[in-house]
Amino acid sequence: MNKFPSLLASKLQIMNSEVLGGAHYVSIILAISALAAWPLSIWISKFGLVFSITLGTVSTFIFIGAVYLVSEPVSTIICCLFLAISYSILSVSAFPFALSNLSKKNVTFGAGLFFGFLELADGLMNIWGAL
Repeated sequence: MNKFPSLLASKLQIMNSEVLGGAHYVSIILAISALAAWPLSIWISKFGLVFSITLGTVSTFIFIGAVYLVSEPVSTIICCLFLAISYSILSVSAFPFALSNLSKKNVTFGAGLFFGFLELADGLMNIWGAL
């Protein structure tokens, strides 16, 4: 993720200014994802966790790849909007999916593992970005 802001800054050069840069674009994507979470949670409850987590995972990878592959600024913005929505689907469905696969006795332990491994992945990405 550390390379994503510079990628967005290079793809959206026409929109870059002294105020907005690549990190701001990532913040906007995450804000859209957060705003979409509540309406998408209703959609996810209708379609189920397995379908939602599969759709979220596949579409997130597709739109990250599309952001890398497209060169037009408008196409990049559209891909980023779809990326925000697909990431929101993945984020909203992942934790309930993890909890649904645990016994009631192990819910606290499972929640700790879930968030611990999220931080492990973030730490590994930070190390990889520093190399």
